[in-house]
Amino acid sequence: MSVKKLAIVAALEREVAPLFRDDDWDTSVFRLGERELRIRERNGVLVTCAGIGAAAARTAAEALHKHAKGELAGYISAGYAGALTAELKVGDVLQPGHVVAPDAPQHAAHGVNATDGILVSSANVAGAEAKRELAIRHSAKAVDMEAHAVADFAMTHHIPCVVIKVISDEHDSDLPPVEQFIDGAGRFKSSSFAMHMVVRPWHWRKVIRLGRDTSVASRALCDALREAIAAHARGELYNKNAGPPR
Repeated sequence: MSVKKLAIVAALEREVAPLFRDDDWDTSVFRLGERELRIRERNGVLVTCAGIGAAAARTAAEALHKHAKGELAGYISAGYAGALTAELKVGDVLQPGHVVAPDAPQHAAHGVNATDGILVSSANVAGAEAKRELAIRHSAKAVDMEAHAVADFAMTHHIPCVVIKVISDEHDSDLPPVEQFIDGAGRFKSSSFAMHMVVRPWHWRKVIRLGRDTSVASRALCDALREAIAAHARGELYNKNAGPPR
């Protein structure tokens, strides 16, 4: 009998890089349509980083599902999130109980520790003003761009989805202008971003802060993912009282 695997979907390699330094991971390339995704695997855990945004996240979820031939015990949507409340600080890890998106149905998250309220997935990078609006409209604690898409794919395939996010920017933080450097496939064009910023010193402080904060966030996220992977191995990751994915 085949053992079902755990599929972890992140947007950026940077988010989960500390995880890959733990041990050797097998790496393969999976082609889905015009996209080629690198999938890492170790001890029944699959990880891929497909890019920023809902479309990229859904592609990643589908690729992992096909790579595992449908034999998945569950998904984890992992990565950075922006705080929508003053209480959440950089490096704080949260497991929301529900994920929402504008004009889309709300989905329950199935983590046993999913007690951190609502996460909203936005179609755009959220600055300080957008964060205030999202907090009011959705009564949410944090914002990302991918979790709802992963949860939606998981639900349609009757697979539980756990959401583990880490705060990388606080509620009043405005990020440097990064959105124009995200291509149509959700990939962040880091070289173009660096060349753009090097001649715009008025953005340097934000860029330096972003680099520092995301490093802190990545370490905290990967600590939480290690715990989640261990819980999955023990059969203790999913909240059976959250209701079945429909």
